[in-house]
Amino acid sequence: MTITKNFGYFCRNWLLPPKFFEKLINFYNKNKHRTTQHEKLILKRNAIFKDKYKGKRCFVIGNGPSLNKVDLSRINGEITVVMNRFDLYPTLKQWQPTFYCAGDPPDSYTNESREALKLVGKKIKPEAFFYPLSMQSIIKTCHVHPKEKTFYLDMCENLEYWDLNKYKIDLTKKTAGVQTTAILGIMIAMYAGCNKIYLLGMDFSWLAYQKIPLMAHFYENINENDEDNIENTWKYKQNIEAVLIMCKQYEIIHKYAQKRNIEIINVTDNSFLDEFPRAKFEDII
Repeated sequence: MTITKNFGYFCRNWLLPPKFFEKLINFYNKNKHRTTQHEKLILKRNAIFKDKYKGKRCFVIGNGPSLNKVDLSRINGEITVVMNRFDLYPTLKQWQPTFYCAGDPPDSYTNESREALKLVGKKIKPEAFFYPLSMQSIIKTCHVHPKEKTFYLDMCENLEYWDLNKYKIDLTKKTAGVQTTAILGIMIAMYAGCNKIYLLGMDFSWLAYQKIPLMAHFYENINENDEDNIENTWKYKQNIEAVLIMCKQYEIIHKYAQKRNIEIINVTDNSFLDEFPRAKFEDII
């Protein structure tokens, strides 16, 4: 692994012109995983959501602590995308989201987080749950969601090497791997045809914490044992590198939206995410 990384660094910084390196990486990402016929059939199911909510607005909701100051019952009836541990949100009995998504790879799931998946399916009742194709075995083993409501995405491409003039979000084919599930939520909203997307609960305050996985959410954070494991394996430099990738990917998805006359507006109070224009949540509902 170290040799591979060093060789990649040498090629990118010393051997190959930057544009050629980007093309080479993009070609590799497209071809390192061949979609099987069975997987193509799985992806084909996603077509039912293509432009399903064309021309409507959508709220993509993160799990930041600012969400505790928001009354989400006020967007009951709106198109919404939630993610990860949103099952912990207190008012789900009165209000349910349209879509749920989680973009994390299977190797990021501990035994505790696999058990948490079961709670997601019990509390959140959306039209669809979206996961990477690589999550199939975990979802099936944990008996998490109804089969007819579970959908998968082939997240193999590199978002940073998108050709914005040619690329089109199509969830029935290979699509971009993302650094944060929030971007996946935006992509789902776009695929569903929403032309105005509001970002809520996206505090983007990662760098205010020593370890990214310890960042505050609207719910109580992970247990102490997990914190001990993170303390031994995660450096602040990794926080910076991860957030930089997120910033680049937000910039790319924003440019993609602008080319297609899709507005993305951040309505998260005191958010550090400054890629998008801002508005007050109270002013748009």
